Amino acid sequence: MDTSTTYFIIASASAFGGALLKLLYDSKCSHLNFCFGCVEIERDVGREQEIEEHREHHEHSNPV
Repeated sequence: MDTSTTYFIIASASAFGGALLKLLYDSKCSHLNFCFGCVEIERDVGREQEIEEHREHHEHSNPV
Protein backbone atom coordinates (compact mmCIF):
# COMPACT_ATOMS: atom_id res chain seq x y z
CA MET A 1 0.00 0.00 0.00
CA ASP A 2 1.44 3.35 -0.97
CA THR A 3 1.65 6.46 1.21
CA SER A 4 -1.20 8.37 -0.42
CA THR A 5 -3.63 5.49 0.20
CA THR A 6 -2.59 5.33 3.84
CA TYR A 7 -3.13 9.09 4.24
CA PHE A 8 -6.53 8.80 2.56
CA ILE A 9 -7.63 6.02 4.93
CA ILE A 10 -6.44 7.96 7.99
CA ALA A 11 -8.15 11.18 6.82
CA SER A 12 -11.39 9.33 6.04
CA ALA A 13 -11.42 7.59 9.43
CA SER A 14 -10.74 10.89 11.20
CA ALA A 15 -13.52 12.67 9.31
CA PHE A 16 -15.94 9.84 10.07
CA GLY A 17 -15.01 9.90 13.77
CA GLY A 18 -15.44 13.67 13.95
CA ALA A 19 -18.82 13.52 12.23
CA LEU A 20 -19.93 10.74 14.59
CA LEU A 21 -18.91 12.74 17.65
CA LYS A 22 -20.75 15.82 16.34
CA LEU A 23 -23.87 13.72 15.73
CA LEU A 24 -23.71 12.25 19.23
CA TYR A 25 -23.26 15.68 20.81
CA ASP A 26 -26.21 17.13 18.91
CA SER A 27 -28.47 14.15 19.69
CA LYS A 28 -29.07 15.24 23.33
CA CYS A 29 -29.41 11.61 24.47
CA SER A 30 -28.98 11.27 28.23
CA HIS A 31 -27.60 7.70 28.11
CA LEU A 32 -25.18 6.48 25.43
CA ASN A 33 -24.00 2.90 25.03
CA PHE A 34 -21.04 1.98 22.75
CA CYS A 35 -19.23 -1.20 21.77
CA PHE A 36 -21.99 -3.57 22.90
CA GLY A 37 -22.07 -2.21 26.44
CA CYS A 38 -18.32 -1.87 27.01
CA VAL A 39 -18.54 1.94 27.10
CA GLU A 40 -21.48 3.71 28.72
CA ILE A 41 -21.85 7.48 29.05
CA GLU A 42 -24.37 9.37 31.19
CA ARG A 43 -24.95 13.00 30.20
CA ASP A 44 -26.66 15.90 31.97
CA VAL A 45 -28.51 17.13 28.88
CA GLY A 46 -30.53 19.66 30.87
CA ARG A 47 -27.37 21.48 31.93
CA GLU A 48 -25.97 21.28 28.37
CA GLN A 49 -29.20 22.83 27.05
CA GLU A 50 -28.92 25.70 29.56
CA ILE A 51 -25.33 26.38 28.48
CA GLU A 52 -26.32 26.31 24.80
CA GLU A 53 -29.23 28.72 25.38
CA HIS A 54 -26.98 31.07 27.37
CA ARG A 55 -24.39 31.01 24.58
CA GLU A 56 -27.01 31.74 21.89
CA HIS A 57 -28.51 34.58 23.95
CA HIS A 58 -25.04 36.07 24.50
CA GLU A 59 -24.21 35.88 20.77
CA HIS A 60 -27.49 37.59 19.79
CA SER A 61 -27.15 40.37 22.37
CA ASN A 62 -23.49 41.13 21.54
CA PRO A 63 -22.99 40.84 17.76
CA VAL A 64 -19.43 41.19 16.54
